[in-house]
Amino acid sequence: MTGASGRNQLMGIFRFLGYERQWDIRLLQTPAELTPAVVESAAAEGVNGLITCVQGQPGTVEALVAAPFPVVALDLDSPVLKKRRHNIVFVWTDDKGVGERGARFLSGLGRIGTFAFVPSLPEEGWSRRRETAFQREVARHGGTCSVFPGGDAHALGAWLESLPRPVAVMAASDLRARQVIEACHDINLDIPVQVAVLGVDNDELLCDYTSPTLSSVLPDFEDEGFKAAQALERMMNARRPCAPRIIPCSVKSIVARESTHPFAPSENLVRRARTFIAREAAKGASVADVVAHLGVSRRLADLRFREIAGETIGDALTRTRLDAVTRLLRQRHVPLSQIPARCGFANANSLRNLFRRTYGVSMRAWRANSSR
Repeated sequence: MTGASGRNQLMGIFRFLGYERQWDIRLLQTPAELTPAVVESAAAEGVNGLITCVQGQPGTVEALVAAPFPVVALDLDSPVLKKRRHNIVFVWTDDKGVGERGARFLSGLGRIGTFAFVPSLPEEGWSRRRETAFQREVARHGGTCSVFPGGDAHALGAWLESLPRPVAVMAASDLRARQVIEACHDINLDIPVQVAVLGVDNDELLCDYTSPTLSSVLPDFEDEGFKAAQALERMMNARRPCAPRIIPCSVKSIVARESTHPFAPSENLVRRARTFIAREAAKGASVADVVAHLGVSRRLADLRFREIAGETIGDALTRTRLDAVTRLLRQRHVPLSQIPARCGFANANSLRNLFRRTYGVSMRAWRANSSR
């Protein structure tokens, strides 16, 4: 509950529960509340399952290994928990993808040959995976990468000052990126002219209220929560113990802000594309129409849109049209027969099939459920 990742994971769990599932939930809001005694009492009370993103107090992980109910671990890399032989699922952020997306984004800013990575403090396994992927992707794009060896704020400032400029710095998290920005302020390095800074998590309380505002890689935490609840339901309903599983979740997008702004013409390109899609998708605009509006090649438009938005232009057009469909479905006076044309679909059957694949129900059933 104290960070953006946990809150968004919880949103994903609640989104899963929104599909007419009746779960009684006990919410532990801090790591201190998850203790061996709580796990043992939960087992005694007949609790059916548990989702956790923290290891809790000493001895808790060992209690979870022995617990009779299914367990889902969210972004929890615990060697002890891996000893559990059945009814355990690990849902992880794709840390390799985080590092790669960050490197591609910073490499696309232009005029930068030096890259750097600042690990977490203390350094964790997820941070090392992001660091390794970042270094490899930077090298693949022809750049060189330095890694902060560790130390206090003074050491961080001295290291930043020693790097050839302009330099693009990726930090393992938004909190660490904010420390990079503070160190740059202390030694009068201009952000983003001399140093471009990129964090991870898109914690808006940190990113939007840092000066300059902080660009950040956004993992799909809400999808992690949704898949965690989905995995827990599967184990709770299974007739026999389930084998351990790992479910990786990809990066959703990169949110570009002032800390990388002067080097990011791609950000402006994607912003223009999104504005056009929002205005023209329901009128039947195609990918070719978006590309023509941008005035660039199809290949460049696709590449930049996928890097920053985390989806293709075609996906964005479809998603925007489906959003328009659900808005009209909530307006019960609008006949179903009028919705395809009003939302940019030339073929009513294709919309019906797409809607059922996306939402799992027909448009008529969706309307009835939303009214209830």
